Amino acid sequence: MIKFSNKSLLILALALAVCVAALVYQFLNDIQQQSSDMATVVVARTDILANTAITADMVEEVNISGKQLQPGAITAAGRVVGTFAKENIPAQEQLTENRILNTVAVGFTGSIPHDKRAVSIAVTDVTGVAGV
Repeated sequence: MIKFSNKSLLILALALAVCVAALVYQFLNDIQQQSSDMATVVVARTDILANTAITADMVEEVNISGKQLQPGAITAAGRVVGTFAKENIPAQEQLTENRILNTVAVGFTGSIPHDKRAVSIAVTDVTGVAGV
């Protein structure tokens, strides 16, 4: 059996302490770097059906890693509240610009309440009042 002197045990302990400190430092730097790569995106809290007005209780903001960020993802919930879904959006799916319509882009039809109907009337120069 090998006997170690007190001096050699102290040197061994210091070397191990330096190794552990370096590993802890590297680990903490990795965690900090991962947290700086995070992004806030808006996801659907519940399933959103197509042509449905999006309300604040249908969406939530979550933090995800930058690698999971979809192109055109919306980063603020205020930008989607009051808009309409172009297609069905499953729960926990990121909302992107190409999956929503705003009422300006939809035009008049987007501003008609769900419990109302709009009627169009054909008007020509003959049926209208003096071409107005």
